[in-house]
Amino acid sequence: MMPSCKQLLSLTLLSATAVASFMGAYTAIPDKEEPRVRLRISGMLDGRLEPCGCASGQLGGLARRIFNLKSNKNYDLLIEGGNIVKGGTVLDVQKFSTALMILDMANYQAIGIGPTDLELPLNDLVDYFSVSRSAPITSDLKPLLPIPEWKATAFREFTAADTKVRVASLTMSKPAGKTADAFALIPPKEAWANAMAGCAQSTLRIAIVHAKPESMATIANLSPRPDLLIGITESVNEPLNNPDPVDGVPIVYPGIRGRMLLDVTLARINGEPRLTRYRVVHLKGSETLKGAMEDKDTRAMILAHRHDVKDLGIREAMARQKKTKDDRKYVGSEVCGDCHEESYEIWKKSKHSKAWETLEKAEGKRYPWPITHYPDCISCHTDGYGYESGFINPEKTPELEGVGCESCHGPGSVHIEEETPESIIRSEPGDCLRCHDFEQTPNFNWKKMWKDIEHYEK
Repeated sequence: MMPSCKQLLSLTLLSATAVASFMGAYTAIPDKEEPRVRLRISGMLDGRLEPCGCASGQLGGLARRIFNLKSNKNYDLLIEGGNIVKGGTVLDVQKFSTALMILDMANYQAIGIGPTDLELPLNDLVDYFSVSRSAPITSDLKPLLPIPEWKATAFREFTAADTKVRVASLTMSKPAGKTADAFALIPPKEAWANAMAGCAQSTLRIAIVHAKPESMATIANLSPRPDLLIGITESVNEPLNNPDPVDGVPIVYPGIRGRMLLDVTLARINGEPRLTRYRVVHLKGSETLKGAMEDKDTRAMILAHRHDVKDLGIREAMARQKKTKDDRKYVGSEVCGDCHEESYEIWKKSKHSKAWETLEKAEGKRYPWPITHYPDCISCHTDGYGYESGFINPEKTPELEGVGCESCHGPGSVHIEEETPESIIRSEPGDCLRCHDFEQTPNFNWKKMWKDIEHYEK
Protein backbone atom coordinates (compact mmCIF):
# COMPACT_ATOMS: atom_id res chain seq x y z
CA MET A 1 0.00 0.00 0.00
CA MET A 2 1.06 3.60 -0.57
CA PRO A 3 2.85 5.27 2.41
CA SER A 4 0.97 8.01 4.22
CA CYS A 5 1.05 11.61 3.03
CA LYS A 6 3.23 12.63 5.97
CA GLN A 7 5.74 9.87 5.23
CA LEU A 8 5.95 10.80 1.56
CA LEU A 9 6.24 14.49 2.26
CA SER A 10 9.24 13.82 4.51
CA LEU A 11 11.25 12.09 1.79
CA THR A 12 14.50 13.84 0.94
CA LEU A 13 15.72 14.45 -2.57
CA LEU A 14 18.44 12.11 -3.79
CA SER A 15 21.44 13.16 -5.84
CA ALA A 16 21.68 12.35 -9.53
CA THR A 17 24.48 12.66 -12.02
CA ALA A 18 22.96 12.43 -15.49
CA VAL A 19 23.08 15.52 -17.68
CA ALA A 20 19.76 16.90 -18.89
CA SER A 21 18.97 17.03 -22.60
CA PHE A 22 17.77 20.34 -23.98
CA MET A 23 16.25 21.46 -27.27
CA GLY A 24 15.02 24.84 -28.37
CA ALA A 25 16.05 28.40 -29.06
CA TYR A 26 18.59 30.41 -27.03
CA THR A 27 19.07 34.14 -26.68
CA ALA A 28 22.40 35.36 -25.34
CA ILE A 29 22.28 37.11 -21.97
CA PRO A 30 23.15 40.82 -22.32
CA ASP A 31 26.24 42.26 -20.63
CA LYS A 32 24.07 44.38 -18.35
CA GLU A 33 20.74 43.27 -17.04
CA GLU A 34 18.27 44.19 -14.38
CA PRO A 35 16.19 41.77 -12.23
CA ARG A 36 16.34 38.17 -13.45
CA VAL A 37 15.12 34.76 -12.30
CA ARG A 38 15.71 31.23 -13.59
CA LEU A 39 12.50 29.20 -13.93
CA ARG A 40 11.50 25.63 -14.66
CA ILE A 41 7.90 25.55 -15.85
CA SER A 42 5.43 22.68 -16.24
CA GLY A 43 1.68 22.35 -16.50
CA MET A 44 -1.29 20.51 -17.99
CA LEU A 45 -0.26 17.09 -16.66
CA ASP A 46 -3.75 15.80 -17.50
CA GLY A 47 -3.34 12.93 -15.04
CA ARG A 48 -0.47 11.41 -17.01
CA LEU A 49 1.71 10.28 -14.13
CA GLU A 50 3.77 8.41 -16.69
CA PRO A 51 3.51 7.68 -20.44
CA CYS A 52 1.03 4.93 -21.28
CA GLY A 53 3.71 2.91 -23.07
CA CYS A 54 1.59 1.75 -26.00
CA ALA A 55 4.31 3.04 -28.34
CA SER A 56 8.05 3.29 -27.86
CA GLY A 57 9.80 6.63 -27.35
CA GLN A 58 6.95 8.40 -25.57
CA LEU A 59 7.94 11.51 -23.67
CA GLY A 60 7.02 12.62 -20.17
CA GLY A 61 6.26 11.10 -16.81
CA LEU A 62 6.84 12.49 -13.34
CA ALA A 63 9.71 10.07 -12.65
CA ARG A 64 11.63 11.50 -15.61
CA ARG A 65 10.72 15.06 -14.67
CA ILE A 66 12.00 14.74 -11.13
CA PHE A 67 15.16 12.97 -12.33
CA ASN A 68 15.79 15.88 -14.68
CA LEU A 69 15.23 18.47 -11.96
CA LYS A 70 17.63 16.67 -9.63
CA SER A 71 20.22 16.29 -12.37
CA ASN A 72 20.28 19.97 -13.30
CA LYS A 73 19.47 22.31 -10.42
CA ASN A 74 20.33 25.47 -12.30
CA TYR A 75 17.02 27.14 -11.46
CA ASP A 76 15.58 29.42 -8.77
CA LEU A 77 11.87 28.67 -8.94
CA LEU A 78 9.69 25.70 -9.92
CA ILE A 79 6.28 26.59 -11.33
CA GLU A 80 3.47 24.10 -12.00
CA GLY A 81 0.64 25.68 -13.97
CA GLY A 82 -2.17 23.34 -12.93
CA ASN A 83 -4.70 21.05 -14.60
CA ILE A 84 -2.91 18.26 -12.79
CA VAL A 85 -5.81 15.90 -13.50
CA LYS A 86 -8.50 15.80 -16.16
CA GLY A 87 -11.71 14.93 -14.33
CA GLY A 88 -13.31 14.18 -11.00
CA THR A 89 -13.47 10.39 -10.87
CA VAL A 90 -12.20 8.24 -8.01
CA LEU A 91 -9.15 7.54 -10.19
CA ASP A 92 -8.52 11.27 -10.67
CA VAL A 93 -8.59 11.73 -6.89
CA GLN A 94 -5.89 9.06 -6.49
CA LYS A 95 -3.83 10.57 -9.30
CA PHE A 96 -4.10 14.06 -7.83
CA SER A 97 -2.94 12.88 -4.42
CA THR A 98 0.05 11.07 -5.88
CA ALA A 99 1.06 13.89 -8.24
CA LEU A 100 0.79 16.54 -5.53
CA MET A 101 3.00 14.57 -3.16
CA ILE A 102 5.61 14.12 -5.89
CA LEU A 103 5.59 17.85 -6.67
CA ASP A 104 5.97 18.51 -2.96
CA MET A 105 8.94 16.17 -2.77
CA ALA A 106 10.55 18.12 -5.62
CA ASN A 107 9.98 21.41 -3.75
CA TYR A 108 7.66 23.07 -6.25
CA GLN A 109 7.03 26.56 -4.89
CA ALA A 110 4.16 27.76 -7.10
CA ILE A 111 1.19 25.60 -8.16
CA GLY A 112 -1.74 27.07 -10.08
CA ILE A 113 -5.28 25.70 -9.98
CA GLY A 114 -6.79 24.95 -13.38
CA PRO A 115 -10.38 24.41 -14.49
CA THR A 116 -10.01 20.62 -14.64
CA ASP A 117 -8.67 20.54 -11.08
CA LEU A 118 -12.03 22.03 -10.05
CA GLU A 119 -13.74 18.86 -11.27
CA LEU A 120 -12.34 17.05 -8.23
CA PRO A 121 -14.60 16.72 -5.20
CA LEU A 122 -14.16 19.83 -3.07
CA ASN A 123 -13.21 17.93 0.08
CA ASP A 124 -10.44 16.07 -1.74
CA LEU A 125 -9.11 19.23 -3.38
CA VAL A 126 -8.98 21.01 -0.02
CA ASP A 127 -7.65 18.06 1.97
CA TYR A 128 -4.72 17.25 -0.31
CA PHE A 129 -3.64 20.86 -0.63
CA SER A 130 -3.91 21.23 3.15
CA VAL A 131 -1.03 18.76 3.68
CA SER A 132 1.07 20.22 0.87
CA ARG A 133 4.02 22.46 1.72
CA SER A 134 3.17 24.69 -1.23
CA ALA A 135 -0.02 26.74 -1.08
CA PRO A 136 -1.89 26.69 -4.40
CA ILE A 137 -2.43 29.95 -6.27
CA THR A 138 -5.72 31.14 -7.71
CA SER A 139 -6.20 34.85 -8.24
CA ASP A 140 -9.67 34.84 -9.78
CA LEU A 141 -11.51 32.26 -7.65
CA LYS A 142 -13.20 33.47 -4.48
CA PRO A 143 -14.97 31.04 -2.12
CA LEU A 144 -18.64 31.95 -1.77
CA LEU A 145 -18.62 30.55 1.78
CA PRO A 146 -15.76 29.94 4.21
CA ILE A 147 -13.89 26.73 3.37
CA PRO A 148 -11.96 25.34 6.35
CA GLU A 149 -8.29 24.55 5.62
CA TRP A 150 -8.43 26.22 2.16
CA LYS A 151 -4.80 27.28 1.61
CA ALA A 152 -5.10 28.90 -1.81
CA THR A 153 -3.78 32.45 -2.11
CA ALA A 154 -4.19 35.15 -4.78
CA PHE A 155 -0.44 35.24 -5.35
CA ARG A 156 2.86 34.01 -4.02
CA GLU A 157 5.98 36.15 -3.81
CA PHE A 158 9.52 34.82 -3.72
CA THR A 159 13.03 36.21 -3.51
CA ALA A 160 15.49 34.45 -5.79
CA ALA A 161 19.02 35.64 -6.59
CA ASP A 162 18.22 39.00 -4.95
CA THR A 163 15.21 39.38 -7.24
CA LYS A 164 11.62 39.45 -6.08
CA VAL A 165 9.12 37.49 -8.14
CA ARG A 166 5.34 37.52 -7.73
CA VAL A 167 3.29 34.73 -9.32
CA ALA A 168 -0.47 34.95 -9.90
CA SER A 169 -2.77 32.40 -11.53
CA LEU A 170 -5.91 33.04 -13.58
CA THR A 171 -8.21 30.02 -13.87
CA MET A 172 -10.34 32.04 -16.35
CA SER A 173 -13.28 29.59 -16.46
CA LYS A 174 -15.19 27.07 -14.35
CA PRO A 175 -16.49 23.61 -15.27
CA ALA A 176 -19.96 22.52 -14.24
CA GLY A 177 -20.06 20.84 -10.86
CA LYS A 178 -20.35 21.26 -7.11
CA THR A 179 -16.70 22.22 -6.55
CA ALA A 180 -16.75 25.01 -9.13
CA ASP A 181 -20.11 26.20 -7.79
CA ALA A 182 -18.43 26.86 -4.44
CA PHE A 183 -16.44 29.71 -6.01
CA ALA A 184 -17.16 33.02 -7.70
CA LEU A 185 -15.08 33.79 -10.78
CA ILE A 186 -13.56 37.27 -10.62
CA PRO A 187 -12.95 39.14 -13.93
CA PRO A 188 -9.26 39.01 -15.01
CA LYS A 189 -8.70 42.78 -14.70
CA GLU A 190 -9.95 42.86 -11.10
CA ALA A 191 -8.23 39.60 -10.14
CA TRP A 192 -4.87 40.74 -11.52
CA ALA A 193 -5.12 44.14 -9.83
CA ASN A 194 -5.85 42.46 -6.51
CA ALA A 195 -2.96 40.02 -6.91
CA MET A 196 -0.51 42.81 -7.80
CA ALA A 197 -1.61 45.24 -5.07
CA GLY A 198 1.42 46.53 -3.16
CA CYS A 199 3.84 44.89 -5.59
CA ALA A 200 7.12 46.80 -5.90
CA GLN A 201 7.94 48.18 -9.34
CA SER A 202 11.16 46.15 -9.46
CA THR A 203 9.36 42.86 -8.76
CA LEU A 204 9.03 40.51 -11.73
CA ARG A 205 5.35 39.73 -12.36
CA ILE A 206 4.32 36.31 -13.71
CA ALA A 207 0.80 35.20 -14.62
CA ILE A 208 -0.26 31.59 -15.10
CA VAL A 209 -3.18 31.83 -17.53
CA HIS A 210 -5.61 29.00 -18.34
CA ALA A 211 -6.74 30.23 -21.73
CA LYS A 212 -6.24 29.74 -25.46
CA PRO A 213 -3.62 31.84 -27.30
CA GLU A 214 -6.25 34.20 -28.74
CA SER A 215 -7.07 35.38 -25.20
CA MET A 216 -3.50 36.26 -24.26
CA ALA A 217 -3.46 39.77 -25.72
CA THR A 218 -6.06 40.89 -23.19
CA ILE A 219 -3.99 39.55 -20.28
CA ALA A 220 -0.75 41.02 -21.65
CA ASN A 221 -2.29 44.49 -21.48
CA LEU A 222 -3.43 44.28 -17.88
CA SER A 223 -2.09 46.86 -15.43
CA PRO A 224 0.53 46.60 -14.08
CA ARG A 225 1.92 44.90 -17.14
CA PRO A 226 2.99 41.26 -16.65
CA ASP A 227 6.59 40.32 -17.36
CA LEU A 228 5.72 36.74 -18.38
CA LEU A 229 2.56 34.82 -19.26
CA ILE A 230 2.46 31.04 -18.88
CA GLY A 231 -0.29 29.62 -21.09
CA ILE A 232 -1.90 26.39 -19.88
CA THR A 233 -4.13 25.09 -22.67
CA GLU A 234 -4.87 21.87 -24.52
CA SER A 235 -4.86 23.81 -27.79
CA VAL A 236 -1.03 23.91 -27.73
CA ASN A 237 0.19 20.31 -27.65
CA GLU A 238 3.89 21.08 -27.48
CA PRO A 239 5.96 24.13 -26.47
CA LEU A 240 6.77 26.54 -29.26
CA ASN A 241 10.31 26.64 -30.61
CA ASN A 242 10.51 30.27 -29.51
CA PRO A 243 8.56 32.33 -26.97
CA ASP A 244 5.52 34.03 -28.42
CA PRO A 245 5.48 37.74 -27.40
CA VAL A 246 2.30 39.83 -27.40
CA ASP A 247 2.68 43.62 -27.06
CA GLY A 248 6.16 43.10 -25.66
CA VAL A 249 5.15 40.48 -23.08
CA PRO A 250 6.71 37.03 -23.65
CA ILE A 251 4.30 34.08 -23.56
CA VAL A 252 5.33 30.45 -23.11
CA TYR A 253 3.36 27.20 -23.29
CA PRO A 254 4.62 24.02 -21.55
CA GLY A 255 2.34 21.81 -23.69
CA ILE A 256 0.13 18.94 -22.54
CA ARG A 257 0.47 15.64 -20.67
CA GLY A 258 3.66 16.71 -18.88
CA ARG A 259 5.81 15.62 -21.81
CA MET A 260 8.24 18.51 -21.55
CA LEU A 261 9.63 21.16 -19.23
CA LEU A 262 10.52 24.75 -20.01
CA ASP A 263 13.88 26.11 -18.87
CA VAL A 264 13.48 29.88 -18.88
CA THR A 265 15.40 32.88 -17.56
CA LEU A 266 13.23 35.95 -17.18
CA ALA A 267 14.80 39.39 -16.93
CA ARG A 268 13.73 43.00 -17.21
CA ILE A 269 16.15 44.97 -19.40
CA ASN A 270 15.79 48.71 -19.82
CA GLY A 271 12.37 48.37 -18.26
CA GLU A 272 11.19 45.74 -20.77
CA PRO A 273 10.55 42.03 -20.01
CA ARG A 274 12.87 39.68 -21.84
CA LEU A 275 13.57 35.96 -21.89
CA THR A 276 17.34 35.71 -21.93
CA ARG A 277 17.12 31.94 -21.95
CA TYR A 278 14.45 29.69 -23.41
CA ARG A 279 14.91 25.93 -23.68
CA VAL A 280 12.44 23.12 -24.24
CA VAL A 281 13.41 20.07 -22.18
CA HIS A 282 12.21 16.84 -23.79
CA LEU A 283 11.62 14.31 -21.02
CA LYS A 284 13.06 11.25 -22.71
CA GLY A 285 13.77 7.87 -21.24
CA SER A 286 17.01 5.97 -21.55
CA GLU A 287 17.54 4.40 -24.98
CA THR A 288 19.69 1.60 -23.56
CA LEU A 289 18.46 0.83 -20.04
CA LYS A 290 14.82 0.95 -18.96
CA GLY A 291 14.26 3.21 -15.97
CA ALA A 292 17.82 4.57 -15.98
CA MET A 293 16.66 8.18 -16.36
CA GLU A 294 13.80 7.99 -13.85
CA ASP A 295 13.86 9.07 -10.23
CA LYS A 296 13.57 5.94 -8.11
CA ASP A 297 11.54 7.49 -5.28
CA THR A 298 9.04 8.97 -7.75
CA ARG A 299 8.81 5.71 -9.63
CA ALA A 300 8.08 3.85 -6.38
CA MET A 301 5.28 6.28 -5.53
CA ILE A 302 3.68 5.80 -8.95
CA LEU A 303 3.90 2.01 -8.63
CA ALA A 304 2.28 2.21 -5.21
CA HIS A 305 -0.51 4.25 -6.77
CA ARG A 306 -1.02 1.64 -9.48
CA HIS A 307 -1.34 -1.15 -6.91
CA ASP A 308 -3.70 0.96 -4.80
CA VAL A 309 -5.99 1.31 -7.81
CA LYS A 310 -6.34 -2.46 -7.90
CA ASP A 311 -6.65 -2.90 -4.14
CA LEU A 312 -9.37 -0.22 -3.91
CA GLY A 313 -11.40 -1.84 -6.70
CA ILE A 314 -11.36 1.30 -8.84
CA ARG A 315 -11.70 -0.72 -12.06
CA GLU A 316 -15.13 -1.89 -10.99
CA ALA A 317 -16.06 1.43 -9.37
CA MET A 318 -15.57 3.29 -12.66
CA ALA A 319 -17.41 0.73 -14.81
CA ARG A 320 -20.87 1.58 -16.15
CA GLN A 321 -20.91 5.19 -14.89
CA LYS A 322 -21.96 6.91 -18.15
CA LYS A 323 -25.11 6.54 -20.21
CA THR A 324 -25.06 5.24 -23.76
CA LYS A 325 -26.85 6.92 -26.65
CA ASP A 326 -30.58 6.16 -26.51
CA ASP A 327 -29.92 3.69 -23.66
CA ARG A 328 -28.49 1.16 -26.08
CA LYS A 329 -26.91 -2.00 -24.63
CA TYR A 330 -23.63 -3.73 -25.44
CA VAL A 331 -24.08 -7.32 -26.58
CA GLY A 332 -20.58 -8.53 -27.54
CA SER A 333 -18.98 -9.25 -30.91
CA GLU A 334 -19.99 -12.91 -30.94
CA VAL A 335 -23.65 -11.89 -31.12
CA CYS A 336 -22.84 -9.63 -34.07
CA GLY A 337 -21.20 -12.61 -35.75
CA ASP A 338 -24.47 -14.55 -35.82
CA CYS A 339 -25.52 -12.47 -38.83
CA HIS A 340 -22.30 -10.79 -39.98
CA GLU A 341 -20.24 -13.95 -40.29
CA GLU A 342 -17.63 -12.71 -42.79
CA SER A 343 -16.97 -9.47 -40.92
CA TYR A 344 -16.78 -11.37 -37.65
CA GLU A 345 -14.12 -13.73 -39.01
CA ILE A 346 -12.06 -10.78 -40.26
CA TRP A 347 -12.31 -9.23 -36.80
CA LYS A 348 -11.28 -12.49 -35.08
CA LYS A 349 -8.00 -12.46 -37.03
CA SER A 350 -7.26 -8.81 -36.27
CA LYS A 351 -5.18 -7.29 -33.46
CA HIS A 352 -8.34 -5.59 -32.22
CA SER A 353 -9.77 -8.92 -31.11
CA LYS A 354 -6.63 -9.63 -29.09
CA ALA A 355 -6.42 -6.23 -27.40
CA TRP A 356 -7.33 -7.58 -23.95
CA GLU A 357 -4.95 -10.49 -24.35
CA THR A 358 -2.21 -7.94 -25.08
CA LEU A 359 -2.79 -6.34 -21.68
CA GLU A 360 -2.76 -9.70 -19.89
CA LYS A 361 0.54 -10.68 -21.50
CA ALA A 362 2.11 -7.32 -20.63
CA GLU A 363 1.10 -7.52 -16.96
CA GLY A 364 3.97 -8.62 -14.77
CA LYS A 365 6.37 -8.73 -17.71
CA ARG A 366 6.57 -5.49 -19.66
CA TYR A 367 4.72 -3.66 -16.86
CA PRO A 368 5.44 -4.64 -13.23
CA TRP A 369 2.00 -3.58 -12.03
CA PRO A 370 -1.64 -4.70 -12.49
CA ILE A 371 -2.28 -3.07 -15.85
CA THR A 372 -5.53 -5.03 -16.38
CA HIS A 373 -6.98 -3.18 -13.40
CA TYR A 374 -6.06 0.33 -14.53
CA PRO A 375 -9.01 2.20 -16.10
CA ASP A 376 -6.91 4.35 -18.47
CA CYS A 377 -5.57 1.19 -20.12
CA ILE A 378 -8.78 -0.82 -20.02
CA SER A 379 -10.80 1.79 -21.92
CA CYS A 380 -8.84 1.19 -25.14
CA HIS A 381 -8.70 -2.60 -24.81
CA THR A 382 -12.36 -3.48 -24.19
CA ASP A 383 -15.86 -2.69 -25.42
CA GLY A 384 -17.85 -0.05 -23.57
CA TYR A 385 -15.78 0.30 -20.42
CA GLY A 386 -17.16 3.18 -18.39
CA TYR A 387 -20.60 3.02 -20.05
CA GLU A 388 -23.79 1.32 -18.87
CA SER A 389 -23.87 -2.34 -19.98
CA GLY A 390 -20.17 -2.10 -20.94
CA PHE A 391 -17.12 -4.03 -19.75
CA ILE A 392 -16.70 -4.54 -15.99
CA ASN A 393 -14.05 -7.23 -15.58
CA PRO A 394 -13.09 -10.59 -17.17
CA GLU A 395 -15.24 -12.56 -14.73
CA LYS A 396 -18.49 -10.66 -15.27
CA THR A 397 -18.19 -9.53 -18.91
CA PRO A 398 -15.77 -11.79 -20.84
CA GLU A 399 -17.79 -11.21 -24.02
CA LEU A 400 -16.64 -7.55 -24.02
CA GLU A 401 -12.92 -8.23 -23.87
CA GLY A 402 -10.92 -6.81 -26.77
CA VAL A 403 -11.75 -4.00 -29.17
CA GLY A 404 -14.86 -5.43 -30.79
CA CYS A 405 -17.54 -4.43 -33.29
CA GLU A 406 -19.24 -2.14 -30.79
CA SER A 407 -16.10 -0.09 -30.14
CA CYS A 408 -16.58 1.40 -33.60
CA HIS A 409 -20.29 0.85 -34.31
CA GLY A 410 -21.73 1.52 -30.86
CA PRO A 411 -23.85 -0.73 -28.61
CA GLY A 412 -25.69 -3.26 -30.77
CA SER A 413 -28.94 -3.92 -28.94
CA VAL A 414 -31.12 -1.68 -31.12
CA HIS A 415 -29.63 -3.06 -34.34
CA ILE A 416 -30.38 -6.61 -33.20
CA GLU A 417 -34.01 -5.68 -32.62
CA GLU A 418 -34.57 -3.65 -35.80
CA GLU A 419 -32.10 -5.31 -38.22
CA THR A 420 -31.84 -2.16 -40.34
CA PRO A 421 -28.73 -0.27 -41.53
CA GLU A 422 -30.15 2.90 -39.96
CA SER A 423 -30.04 1.33 -36.50
CA ILE A 424 -26.23 1.13 -36.53
CA ILE A 425 -24.21 4.03 -35.13
CA ARG A 426 -21.96 4.79 -38.07
CA SER A 427 -18.25 5.13 -37.31
CA GLU A 428 -15.98 7.81 -38.75
CA PRO A 429 -12.18 7.75 -39.24
CA GLY A 430 -11.89 10.36 -36.50
CA ASP A 431 -13.37 7.91 -33.98
CA CYS A 432 -10.15 5.89 -34.17
CA LEU A 433 -8.25 8.80 -32.63
CA ARG A 434 -9.90 8.17 -29.26
CA CYS A 435 -7.23 5.50 -28.78
CA HIS A 436 -4.88 5.92 -31.73
CA ASP A 437 -3.83 9.45 -30.80
CA PHE A 438 -0.54 11.26 -31.48
CA GLU A 439 1.26 9.34 -28.70
CA GLN A 440 -0.27 5.87 -28.86
CA THR A 441 -0.04 5.61 -32.64
CA PRO A 442 2.32 8.27 -34.05
CA ASN A 443 1.69 9.13 -37.70
CA PHE A 444 -1.64 7.29 -37.66
CA ASN A 445 -2.90 6.82 -41.21
CA TRP A 446 -6.52 5.67 -41.37
CA LYS A 447 -6.42 4.57 -45.03
CA LYS A 448 -3.36 2.44 -44.39
CA MET A 449 -4.67 0.97 -41.13
CA TRP A 450 -8.09 0.25 -42.60
CA LYS A 451 -6.57 -2.37 -44.89
CA ASP A 452 -5.81 -4.53 -41.86
CA ILE A 453 -9.45 -4.64 -40.73
CA GLU A 454 -11.28 -3.92 -44.00
CA HIS A 455 -14.81 -5.37 -44.08
CA TYR A 456 -17.99 -4.45 -45.94
CA GLU A 457 -21.53 -5.76 -45.89
CA LYS A 458 -22.62 -7.28 -49.18
